[in-house]
Amino acid sequence: MDTVSFIYYAILVIAAYLLGSFPTAYFLLKKMRGLDIREIGSGNVGSTNAVRAMGKPLGFLVFASDVLKGVLPCLIGKWIGGEALAIICGGAAICGHIFPVWLQFKGGKGIATGLGIALALFPVLGLIALTLWGVTLLLTGYVAAASVAAAGALATMVLVSSQPPVYMVVFTLIILLVIWKHRNNFSNA
Repeated sequence: MDTVSFIYYAILVIAAYLLGSFPTAYFLLKKMRGLDIREIGSGNVGSTNAVRAMGKPLGFLVFASDVLKGVLPCLIGKWIGGEALAIICGGAAICGHIFPVWLQFKGGKGIATGLGIALALFPVLGLIALTLWGVTLLLTGYVAAASVAAAGALATMVLVSSQPPVYMVVFTLIILLVIWKHRNNFSNA
């Protein structure tokens, strides 16, 4: 890779992080109601707390935005630099969502953005994981349990489905980060 390509790729990865770090739930609630989502419910700036804080219509808007924060960087990365850049951009986007520079690196848990990455790179596996998430939620009533089950299943499916090695390594790291972010949901269970 020449220096110019490296610089373009580095700029794209930084842009993916910044896109991922845009705190949609925080911004919407602050602009629409003058409230800080970090002071409501779980204090998380992700989709689940957005539904609690803003209701289903705006919560769904946050969910859709968080999914797009995973989809867009992957698709742009794949178009510009191929598979390796696609997953690296996805990893940067989810790191931005979980550790947003705009909110002192305290963001969401990464489920919706991780789903976006999966839908962009392996849509069938992403849809299977989303279905598993829904079934687990119906059976348990717990979003965290559904999220961790879907993330674990997705990581397993990626590992056994002959994806490119870079996808398997980076996506497994992403899923482990997402599961780690949910650790407090189970500490008192």
